[in-house]
Amino acid sequence: RIVLQRHTCDGHARVSQRNPMTGIERKAHIGWPLAKSWILRLLIVLPFSVSASSLRQRRSIGLAQATPSGNGTSATNTTATNTTATNTSDNSSLQNIIQNGLVDNKISTLYWAEVDRAITAAAFVTPKPHSVNDPGPTPTPDPYSAILDVSTESDPSALGAGTIFGASSDSAAQGLSGYANYELVTPPPPFPEVKQSPKVGVLPYQMALGAELLYGMSEKVTPQPLPAQEEVDASFASQCPMVMLSNEVFVTPPCEGGDGFGTWTDSLKPRKMLRWAVNSRGGIDFNVDSAVTGPGSVNFATLSEKMTLTKNIFELYSCMNVLRYSIEETVVKVDHMAQAAQSTASDHDLGETSVAVFYQYLIRHANGSLMAQTSQYRLPETDINFTSFVPGSLHSETFAIARRHGRWQGTDWRQCTDPQQGWNISFPTHKSSNLVAIATVQDLQVAAAAVLTLLAWREEKVSADGFQHAGQASLYWSLVSTILWILFVLFILAVLTLVFQKVSCIPKMKRFFFRLEEVILPKRPHALRQPVLKPAW
Repeated sequence: RIVLQRHTCDGHARVSQRNPMTGIERKAHIGWPLAKSWILRLLIVLPFSVSASSLRQRRSIGLAQATPSGNGTSATNTTATNTTATNTSDNSSLQNIIQNGLVDNKISTLYWAEVDRAITAAAFVTPKPHSVNDPGPTPTPDPYSAILDVSTESDPSALGAGTIFGASSDSAAQGLSGYANYELVTPPPPFPEVKQSPKVGVLPYQMALGAELLYGMSEKVTPQPLPAQEEVDASFASQCPMVMLSNEVFVTPPCEGGDGFGTWTDSLKPRKMLRWAVNSRGGIDFNVDSAVTGPGSVNFATLSEKMTLTKNIFELYSCMNVLRYSIEETVVKVDHMAQAAQSTASDHDLGETSVAVFYQYLIRHANGSLMAQTSQYRLPETDINFTSFVPGSLHSETFAIARRHGRWQGTDWRQCTDPQQGWNISFPTHKSSNLVAIATVQDLQVAAAAVLTLLAWREEKVSADGFQHAGQASLYWSLVSTILWILFVLFILAVLTLVFQKVSCIPKMKRFFFRLEEVILPKRPHALRQPVLKPAW
């Protein structure tokens, strides 16, 4: 054959002629190296194509192993058409796994990844729901509060900070030994300490004093949103003890020769829930037991009589001396009524009539609205009903029924015989919606039990005319003591007037108050500010 060789020195080509070969020899000489090159290419490319196809199938079906289809010859001769068909089958398998979620009765990892992706995508477009823990709106600042907060940061170096006896702390640390100075042997903290600069007010004394006075006199901004009345009542009642009443409460009197306490006892279990005793204010004190200070030593509520000239009103206070309910006692006198008759609606004997007195107790909220009332009863009554009302509604519901156990007059029930005499009050199992602050003084059930205790105590002092006179001594004493205090104050004022007229102390008082004014009130500045001189008018 003819071979062209290029010289690197002079660039001339030299043509050399060799012995020519026949066609068969040329085919044999060229075909064998070409076959070896194709075989090597197949051996190199085939493993990579098979591994890539297997990896693609494993990614498509998750944990399941893809089953190869066809024979080895078809897998070896991979073409563009087969690749497209494989991709189509992989996409169909992917959609099947996403829709069904199961591969060989197992949930694939691809399905969980798709679920996480859908949840994450929905989280970006879903608004955050409202909750009670969300921060409220930014409150409107009160008037003059911005003036009081005016301040500036002070420079510690200007105030002489960081010096030791006139020298800087760095120079003093250099003079100390390595063991004496802890900063040299102690490694610095991992995070630098952030020192906040102190705040110094920049307002003049007169302006700060005026802003403080105006801030105290101005109307404050109402917080938003306004708290509900139930939340306010619960916050008040939560600071006092709680009395867990059962559905049956038995009210017993203070026994003669006992500790002086009456009790509220659970009718179903022998458990004393509360103790009560008569106080000096024409009412009753309700106390609970304490493991530290003893039985009946912790105040729960107080019922005291209010001094009025036309009505009998009692006020129920919590342990914090906060008014919860006002109890009004109404008395109705009937001139002609049969003996032991409780109502004119039923037939009764009119042959023997006499004067009859009926009682009724009204339970009012601190704002004056009617919350509950008892049925009108005539002594000796055996059953008393308590009816609750919803403010602004005509609906009423009986939430308590009281029954007398035994028959007595006056203080006979204090003898504590067996069986014990007293009043049993029962509450329904299903509580109505208007009963709020359960087991506190605000609870209407507790108020009803307190009213029952009050009427049982006042029944002891019923006179022959049918009227109750319990607590009148304290009422008269409160009236007399008020008159005595007024007379005492008038007497003191008269004595002071006579002393001022006899002793000439008016000039001394003037000098004293003028000096007090100089000390307390702000002074005028010594140097007056000169007006700005204009260069031209």
